[in-house]
Amino acid sequence: MTSAPFRVLAWLALTALTVLTLAPISLRPRIPGPVALEHVAALFVLGCLFALAYSDKIALAVCLVVFCVFALEIMQFLQPDRHARLMDAVTKLFGSCFGLLAGWLMARLFRIDGMRKS
Repeated sequence: MTSAPFRVLAWLALTALTVLTLAPISLRPRIPGPVALEHVAALFVLGCLFALAYSDKIALAVCLVVFCVFALEIMQFLQPDRHARLMDAVTKLFGSCFGLLAGWLMARLFRIDGMRKS
């Protein structure tokens, strides 16, 4: 299986997450339930997609996703109706790390293109 579709999806997901993070709070879509669950789910998907997209360069994927989590949280200071919180960043980091792990395991299980042969 090739990793090319996952690369497109990963970058599209990061773009969408960036837009939604920096958009005015009134434009942000909401799902029923706790906001923390929303954060964990969104970052789980992002981490999973980047791990599947770059399974052969998992350290790079981890660094990129972790950097983006904190960068997006800090960039919320630029918006007057948004706020950056350490607990939000930790919650998002938790979701993204589990997503990265799940994606990496799926890549190994399904032998996504780019995995080193053992």
